[in-house]
Amino acid sequence: MHEQVGDLCFTADGIAKKGVLVRHLVMPGHEDEGKEIMKWLAENVSKDIMVHIMEQYFPRAHVGKERRGRKNVDVVESVGGAASPDAKRDVRYSEINRPVDLDEVSAVRRAAEEAGLWRFIEPARHAGFNI
Repeated sequence: MHEQVGDLCFTADGIAKKGVLVRHLVMPGHEDEGKEIMKWLAENVSKDIMVHIMEQYFPRAHVGKERRGRKNVDVVESVGGAASPDAKRDVRYSEINRPVDLDEVSAVRRAAEEAGLWRFIEPARHAGFNI
């Protein structure tokens, strides 16, 4: 795509005219992958590419919900010495069952800057959407 349309450029009044905008959603616990993506973009696409490093991830849908049909059962001794089963929750996609930490987002941003990328969509400061 970048070979076809190049870096993102704007009209005089700030409307995107043509070019590529990369939107990267940082995932919890996967900031190393984001760092590698930023490095790859700088080395293989363009250091002038516009990048939006997004922090909006929040677990939804099936993330964090109990797996169907599978339960891990541990035997726990009660006070009287009798064993009682205590079911531990085995949840789906437990590795991403939390919001992304702002330190993870900052780490990806720093890696992008260190790779030579410099054109970023800045987060909205008014708690709304970037338009």
